[in-house]
Amino acid sequence: MRERWEQLALAQRRGAAIPPIEVYRVGGLHFVSDGHHRVSIAAAAGQQTIDAYVTEILTTKPPNRTTLPASQLAGCPA
Repeated sequence: MRERWEQLALAQRRGAAIPPIEVYRVGGLHFVSDGHHRVSIAAAAGQQTIDAYVTEILTTKPPNRTTLPASQLAGCPA
């Protein structure tokens, strides 16, 4: 896993195009479905934002607020 992280971090520092992450939005919460390493790299680099494909899940029931808020995900803005 660490090797993959290092490869992606090096590619980003060299200016390579990094694909957007994929997240699900349920209410005000965001859940990363693809791109955990990219989120970690962005957080380590001090990035405030990250490109993402967002799939919004509409529901009549509010999400369970005992889950981790998006603002606490490493580098994943709410």
